[in-house]
Amino acid sequence: MKKVFSTALAAIIVLLGASVAKAQSPDQQFGFGFTAGQALGGHLVYAISPAIHIGTGVGLRIQDGSNEFHLTPYGKFLFAGSKELKPYIIAQFGLATGGGTTRTGLGAGFGGEYFITPNFGLFGQIGVINIQFDPSVTTFGLLEPTVGVEWFFGK
Repeated sequence: MKKVFSTALAAIIVLLGASVAKAQSPDQQFGFGFTAGQALGGHLVYAISPAIHIGTGVGLRIQDGSNEFHLTPYGKFLFAGSKELKPYIIAQFGLATGGGTTRTGLGAGFGGEYFITPNFGLFGQIGVINIQFDPSVTTFGLLEPTVGVEWFFGK
């Protein structure tokens, strides 16, 4: 599954690489994306403004003997940066269920998104705090690296 995702990501980058333009972050547009991190999955996103994006991720974590379904609503604030590269902070609520258990928690981190075109971006992020509710666990550090792509419609 990861190999298919990596191949698709590479193909998209090559196809869009020829059309590099002075890109800026999306504004009042819906989009979707694919993510690889703790879980493989996708997400739906809405750019409220060039600086504020909200969305939800849906993923599947496959482990020996137990699989988990993940649902992760999030909010992302993008800083000014250059036209193409936007650093951001992200906050999210996580819900994971599988193997007869359900876990919930809050997380926050930072990352950067490179907009190859005004409608297509590549991103990477690192979590810095993870607060799980049951069992109660708080983790600080460089947690859960994640990479992905986003494609926005219109404009």
